[in-house]
Amino acid sequence: MKFSDHDISKRPIGRIALACAICLLATVRLLAQEAEVEEAKWIATQKVLSHNEFTEADLDENGFISLEEYLKRKANPQVLKRDFRLFDFDGDKRLSQSEFSCTPGVIHRSLRGPVPDPLEVLRLAAINALDESFEQWRENPDFELDSGQFLPSFLQSISLGAEYNIDSRAIAMVDRNGNRRVRRDEAVEYLEILLGIRDPKTRLYLREPSGRVLIYNRFVAHDVN
Repeated sequence: MKFSDHDISKRPIGRIALACAICLLATVRLLAQEAEVEEAKWIATQKVLSHNEFTEADLDENGFISLEEYLKRKANPQVLKRDFRLFDFDGDKRLSQSEFSCTPGVIHRSLRGPVPDPLEVLRLAAINALDESFEQWRENPDFELDSGQFLPSFLQSISLGAEYNIDSRAIAMVDRNGNRRVRRDEAVEYLEILLGIRDPKTRLYLREPSGRVLIYNRFVAHDVN
């Protein structure tokens, strides 16, 4: 449709409506910019508070917080000991400033640093062990192993002497396309199912490498203990 004499911008009411719309858009943009500025100020303030709290807790001023220093915080000593062990990511028995900023109560939860997921470390180690056990996949990830040959070898490597009943259900879980062959990506997916990272039915990830749970109800259903 073409607008000529009836163009809305040429009508008095239309011009007023257009002007109001332009003013509203400008106001929204201004408010958004002000919100961004306020958020930046808030983030900067939170980081300063975190830095100050770390400095106060670092009594010997060596740039780290020991367990003894951490226990001087006002909280349940057992909880503090637990948190200290939990957030001492590199296991050096002291907290760096980045590790300290991850602990509860130091900084707003939305700004806390990334917490390594121990299950991701286990997953990567298991995949590395898988590649060592089946060397063909190192040079050619598309190489296919017989599923009947793969499962006994794989399960034995992780069983520590236990025996597994290899039935059609177990074979179907690793051989998703039913061709009796197993590629590396299928083996990795099967491994992730055993670790509780993927749902065995939907094959969807239950959690991210960061440890964030994606499908909580399914995660809880599988977490039987």
